[in-house]
Amino acid sequence: MKRSKNETGELQITTLDQVEIHNPLLVLRSFTEDFSLASTRQLIETMRDVCITTENVFFGKAVTREDLLHVTRHIIRFFEAAYLYLARPQSEKGMLVVHDSFVQKQTTPFQLYQIMERSIRSRRGIPYTYPCLIISGKWMEKAGFHVRDEVSIVHEHQKILITVHREWDAENSDFKKRA
Repeated sequence: MKRSKNETGELQITTLDQVEIHNPLLVLRSFTEDFSLASTRQLIETMRDVCITTENVFFGKAVTREDLLHVTRHIIRFFEAAYLYLARPQSEKGMLVVHDSFVQKQTTPFQLYQIMERSIRSRRGIPYTYPCLIISGKWMEKAGFHVRDEVSIVHEHQKILITVHREWDAENSDFKKRA
């Protein structure tokens, strides 16, 4: 099967927002929470069967049908791997498991912080109180966070994920080095 690239050779991401582009695991997790692996496999196989058995122009040739079977096998394998990957335990024995689209490793034992309280006055002079968390320390540099790095923050119920934005260097197949 031939792969098609655009003129610049870049991925053409069209439906993901910026947060999802920087953390694609959010999309995978959302999908696996909404659909079971069995129903996903069944849907892909049904689409394949309909395309092969119906009279249509595109899948009329043996080569395109062979490509469809090849892609279908790989899509099913991709989803099976995604479900297995996301089914791994997220926390064991006080250790956090960090999931990144390129690296997976365990971090050091977690540190406990207390949520503080901050207050500001509204335009009407009424005080408004909100939760506040300040994190700092040399451990952040060891974890890959540096002064003036841009980060994205994604949150779910009782969970915050802070990720450093890094530019991908396609020429070297690695992240660009910090200046």
